[in-house]
Amino acid sequence: MKKILRLIIKNFQSHRYTVVDFTDGVNVVIGATDAGKSAIFRALIWVLFNEPNGDEFRSSWGGETEVSVEFTDGTVIRRVKGKKNQYFVNETEFVAFGAKPPEEVYQAHGFDRKLNIQGQADPFFLLQASAGEVARTFNQLANLEKIDTVLASLSSHERQIRAKAKYAEEQLTIQKEALTEFADLDTFGNQLKLATQLQGELNGLRQERTKLDYLLKQIAVNKTALKQFTGLEQALNLADNALGIHSALKTMQTQNHKLKMLIIGITENRQLLRHKKPAITIQKQIEGAISLNADIKTIRHRHESIHASLNAIEFGKRALAQAEIAWNEALQNYEDEFPEECPLCGAMKN
Repeated sequence: MKKILRLIIKNFQSHRYTVVDFTDGVNVVIGATDAGKSAIFRALIWVLFNEPNGDEFRSSWGGETEVSVEFTDGTVIRRVKGKKNQYFVNETEFVAFGAKPPEEVYQAHGFDRKLNIQGQADPFFLLQASAGEVARTFNQLANLEKIDTVLASLSSHERQIRAKAKYAEEQLTIQKEALTEFADLDTFGNQLKLATQLQGELNGLRQERTKLDYLLKQIAVNKTALKQFTGLEQALNLADNALGIHSALKTMQTQNHKLKMLIIGITENRQLLRHKKPAITIQKQIEGAISLNADIKTIRHRHESIHASLNAIEFGKRALAQAEIAWNEALQNYEDEFPEECPLCGAMKN
């Protein structure tokens, strides 16, 4: 069992600096009145349990009040009060909250104020206590108070569980009564599911109708475009004739090139013939070349006119080919997307 070995008191009531060494067994403190005997007891419970509270116990000459207790197992508890209120256990400082010392101080000494400390003004131990207090004291001595605490906690917990169970049963009854208003809820749920399914099918039909309207519009547009090409066969014949003219034009271009080369030769030989041939002969050759040049210009004009006609015909063929492709695609989509009988109006497809 842990025992007190030494008590050191500084600036506590009448003690400026006092060291009390305790021996094994009974220790008696003897002295004159007001010599500080009770102050030793107060200093002990002050450092262990913070009793008495306040500052009246501090010495009138000032300075920090300090009390330390050394136990037989080497534990040292020290309290210092000046500008700060400090507790130390083996020189480790702990902070106190409220009127009680830190929990680490209680754990260090392990004493109980009623069981281990008996003051001169305290009532006699257990002699004036009630039967219940005596029983609780013995339970505490034998560590049986923990059983009482657990039993009390279990009883309180049981009461709480019973109250919660009663409340839950009442709420269950209320909910059952409220649910009677929804007896047809399953039927409503099935009807809602069926309505949701029908709504989905209606949305699908609306989408199909939108596609149908779009395809009909495309067919109308393609029909309008095809009306511009009613003379398609005549246009193709004209294109074939134009291609023949184009071939003849290429031949004329070759001849035109040869004439250009002849004119260049005449121009180069003009200087040589100036002194060797009569002027009349040269003039005839020049006039013939000029006439030939006029023919070349006429041929060029015809070539340009034919080339423009070929471009127009080629553009018409491309537009016609695109219109035929669009018509075939629209017709194929119409055949693929829609049945023989319309799902909306029941009319047969023409």
